[in-house]
Amino acid sequence: MIMMKKCSVIYVGLSGFPIGFAMIAKIVLISKALQYIGLSTLVINRKLSDESQYEGQYKGIRYTSVFNKRIHGSFLKRRFYNTILPFLEWKKISSEIKKNEVKYVIVNSRDLFQLILYFLLSRKHRTKLLITYVELGSAMITSSRKVYINNFLFEKYAFRIVDGALPISEHLIQIIRKQNSNLPILKTPVLLDFEEIDAIKTDRIENKFLFCGSAAFIEVLRMIIHSFELVKNDGTRLTLVCGGTLDETEALNAIIMRSPKKDKIDLLQKLSYSQLIENYKTSLALLIPLRPTIQDKARFPHKIGEYAASSRPIISNNWGEVTNYFEDNKSAFLAEKYTPESIAAKMNFVIENCDKAKEVGKAGRKVAELYFDYKKYSKQIKEYLESI
Repeated sequence: MIMMKKCSVIYVGLSGFPIGFAMIAKIVLISKALQYIGLSTLVINRKLSDESQYEGQYKGIRYTSVFNKRIHGSFLKRRFYNTILPFLEWKKISSEIKKNEVKYVIVNSRDLFQLILYFLLSRKHRTKLLITYVELGSAMITSSRKVYINNFLFEKYAFRIVDGALPISEHLIQIIRKQNSNLPILKTPVLLDFEEIDAIKTDRIENKFLFCGSAAFIEVLRMIIHSFELVKNDGTRLTLVCGGTLDETEALNAIIMRSPKKDKIDLLQKLSYSQLIENYKTSLALLIPLRPTIQDKARFPHKIGEYAASSRPIISNNWGEVTNYFEDNKSAFLAEKYTPESIAAKMNFVIENCDKAKEVGKAGRKVAELYFDYKKYSKQIKEYLESI
């Protein structure tokens, strides 16, 4: 391991770190890869969440915040704080860049106004500006005209003012190339710490399928429950690990209660990481259906990597980024259609072919070791950073 320097890399555009899920996990693993090549990292939160602290350290990553107040209270008070936030953020980032040997600023935001602020800061301090890119905003449904306009302008101009991009999928690479064909790009898939996952041990397999994801994906959950209703084995259970708002959870519970198999469906929330991985490792197979939409073609859920690392087979469908890594009946079970019948057929196959399922799960693990290990990624990111 190389001796670490001062904070050579600063993350901006986030709020509430280290509280969160997929994006936080991605930052942690990229940071581990950077630390592996001797670059330490600092996260600067724009705002504090109800549970986050002003500053601290999380898994070797130092974090601090623009200011130490949570934005609550009256509309006028919140408007005041939001108005002065860019000025305070400029001051904070400038201060941290000066104190540390900062070479790279990584943006984790699709807000074009914020990106322009970071662009100006990077030019003032002569740092390289990179941006993570994990979802296609224009493909997401929104009723907000402000969000719609931002998404349109972001995809038109964002990649003309940064020095590099870290997209998660081939589809997003194509979007970037249309804007700026010369921009240095490093495809950054889901990343994993295998030592952390392998430390969670279990030697049993339970008669259950599992899905982990947000309760906000209610249509996907409805389809999964319908698929489970078509599973032939009456002794099989379905575990749903779904966080979300109270309204989202109530909507999901309502769907479960209407199911003829409601007594065989378990809804779990607020699991620790070790409990989550143990549930993965003890499942017959792990479900992650991808909708035949541009949104799902562009994204690559973080849990796919964790699923594969658990050595249990993945059940998804033949769509999007998953097809660039996994092959049907060899390293995953990929249904041809996004239908309850197609997903249920894969679930029934797993029940009836336990040895084959185990073989596919092990092959999926090898895929994860080859492409998603943060230690292997560290060599790629080192070469990439040196090239820009």
